[in-house]
Amino acid sequence: MRRGSDAILHVDPAGDTEGMLVICTPLSQGIKRDIRVNLYHTGLKDRATVNSTVFVPYVQGHYLI
Repeated sequence: MRRGSDAILHVDPAGDTEGMLVICTPLSQGIKRDIRVNLYHTGLKDRATVNSTVFVPYVQGHYLI
């Protein structure tokens, strides 16, 4: 990942959801970028479904809901 964001990929090849990628940014505004994710350890080979959720901004110790 580039500067301005942090990510973690949780992997459970035996579970209903084989992998879950969470991306966080400490910035007060959203960012847009393309990323590549290596899904090798998820056991997925031919296909993966991607669902995205809009980030909830977190500014000065508070979520902006």
